[in-house]
Amino acid sequence: MPRHAEKFLRKYDPNKTVKEEDHVDTLYLHLQTIEVHYDGIACRLFPRTLDGRVDVSYYNFPPKSI
Repeated sequence: MPRHAEKFLRKYDPNKTVKEEDHVDTLYLHLQTIEVHYDGIACRLFPRTLDGRVDVSYYNFPPKSI
């Protein structure tokens, strides 16, 4: 996996016209492109693809609630 892989991943901003499902599909494609084959790594990279109010909401969830 390349260093700083999160820089290669597209950000999701709910204010834009991208659907949530499309963002997740694109994320999986990018993870395959940079050869991320482990779910644990994908789960750690996912929050780094969030932007705007989604980012704030995600980090305000109680621990172990997702």
